[in-house]
Amino acid sequence: MKNIVLPALCWALAISQLFAQKTLPPSVAAYSDNWSNTVKKSLKAAGFNLPSPAAQPDMNHVLNTRSSELQLDSTHTFYDYGLNGNDSLPIYRTIYTYPAEGIKVQIDYQIENNTWMANYRITLIYDEQERLVETIAESYDTSIESFILDSRIEVFPHSNSPNLVDSTFVSVWNPAVQEWLPVTSIWNNFDGEGKIVESLTLVEIFGLPLQYRDLYTYDSNGDNTLIESFAVKAAENIPTSNIEMEYQNHFLKLETNLNFDGIGGFVPETQTAYSYTDFDQLEKVESYEWDFSANDWFNTQSDSYEYDDLQRLSAKETVRHFQGEEERSRFTYAYMEDENFSLETSYFWDIQTNNFLLDTRKYYFYSGGVSAAPYIPQPVYALNMSPNPTTRFAQIQLESEVSVQVFDGMGRLVQWQNDESGQINLDMSELPAGIYTIRALDGSKFYVGKLVKQ
Repeated sequence: MKNIVLPALCWALAISQLFAQKTLPPSVAAYSDNWSNTVKKSLKAAGFNLPSPAAQPDMNHVLNTRSSELQLDSTHTFYDYGLNGNDSLPIYRTIYTYPAEGIKVQIDYQIENNTWMANYRITLIYDEQERLVETIAESYDTSIESFILDSRIEVFPHSNSPNLVDSTFVSVWNPAVQEWLPVTSIWNNFDGEGKIVESLTLVEIFGLPLQYRDLYTYDSNGDNTLIESFAVKAAENIPTSNIEMEYQNHFLKLETNLNFDGIGGFVPETQTAYSYTDFDQLEKVESYEWDFSANDWFNTQSDSYEYDDLQRLSAKETVRHFQGEEERSRFTYAYMEDENFSLETSYFWDIQTNNFLLDTRKYYFYSGGVSAAPYIPQPVYALNMSPNPTTRFAQIQLESEVSVQVFDGMGRLVQWQNDESGQINLDMSELPAGIYTIRALDGSKFYVGKLVKQ
């Protein structure tokens, strides 16, 4: 079974050759921006790192919890913290169900007019070795109040490898002809050591097939130092771009993207520099673009990473530079236990107060069993607790099995309990005085309340 993968681990994999096999070829980058949102969401759910002109480690953690003792059931995102006199308002929900062995279903909702409206449903299918082999994405059609087919990804693993992929096919559903139409097809070739040496990509643009070839070169240390991209026309390879990479102790230090100038040479486009902590996790990523007028690189973005005592990601801060101005954002992460997220918080930089202000909070809920039935979301309910205020204990009475999380004023998870009877006796005796946010999941109902500890 697959376990939750820590974001820091995802980034470490992203800079290794192993994870490079899971990344779409550079030739696809020019076309991925035109894919529908459901295709992109499906690719990310399938564990693919979408290409970009300046490739950076994927910020999306992998939620493969089908075998963990804690199984992800849902996430809930809130916004508008105090900006309009509100405590917070719900905005997004994602529900995960596991209808059968080897199948996971993800449904995304957004609240509209105080009603949860479905957006997407993605079904992920795994083989007997628990490798993802297919995703089917559906979008919600409000006119018929039902999901309709949108896109499909087929993945064919390489031999018995848990990570390498021989081929990937992306298709979109055409309702007019009632069949899947290809968007992108990718075939990978490997050497005897399991390193990718060639990718062939076929992209369909308005029915016109475009073919590309990517060649991978390695140094004596086995590090991928060069990716050469070509457009294939009439069996001729026409250069389009190169990616040059430099390493230190097998860790990617510098990545430079160059475009073919059409006359036999290459001109710089983007560059990314990576630095690491003393425990080999990403510490900083600097992104640059080439300024032809100054004939030099200029910094466009800086990403800094912080870790807790267990070397888990605790914060990421981003500074973007454009037109002489800065835009800053920050994310912090808390954990249920081990590598299971409990809370993801985002902040934006306010130039008037010269400080970060709370933007959104995303809560994660887990269970230890298998959810066999689809989840139909309901509005957020007020959570009643007594006594409130309390000096020690507080009781919660709900109808069925309940999962309760207690967060302090800083948004940190300080307590978590499950009870099959629907009754929870919160012991607050070890917690300091203050106001705590209590969030509970009771079957299909989500509850929120404030509890004062005196």
